[in-house]
Amino acid sequence: MKSLKGNPDFLIIGGGIFGCAIAWNLARRSSGSVLLLERQELATATTPRAAGIIRNLNTKPGQTALKTQTKDAIGLLSEELEESLHWHQVGGLLVAESEANILHLEDLDRHAIKHGENFRWVERPEAEDLVPWLDASKANKFALLPDDGFIDPYLLATFYAKAAKKNGAVRLQTNSLRCIKYFLVLTVCSADS
Repeated sequence: MKSLKGNPDFLIIGGGIFGCAIAWNLARRSSGSVLLLERQELATATTPRAAGIIRNLNTKPGQTALKTQTKDAIGLLSEELEESLHWHQVGGLLVAESEANILHLEDLDRHAIKHGENFRWVERPEAEDLVPWLDASKANKFALLPDDGFIDPYLLATFYAKAAKKNGAVRLQTNSLRCIKYFLVLTVCSADS
């Protein structure tokens, strides 16, 4: 376990899903000490309000890579903690009515081909079979993303926190934090983002 005598090498403010994920990554990849500050219980502010949907494809730079890294992290966390995170790969159906939405689906199709991801056009009857409550009468195009899924974001955040602690990170819950003398924001980007 890494010692936390004096000032930490890494200070993370906020124990939501991002703070816990950063703490885990720093704790397992660094020899420095990691301190995670949270004024409430971990992952109780906005994290549990998220849908937890992990979309397979996104044309925004870096988003497909982020999805891949998140799914990889889910596997690593499950192995490290010897516990299932309950990833639900249920697929996603995208429905386009307007010309702009059809163009977006066509962009996603090209993006899928470029990145070797799963994307499949489906016809209206199949879409209606997949989602019986869907009124598809006005839709013009349908796409299935079979690798889409969801996870409980609170559970994912707590797994990140447990694994961070296992790797030596320290968490401090404090309501008395009034002022931080220096605040540094570090942004790390991958080469393909």
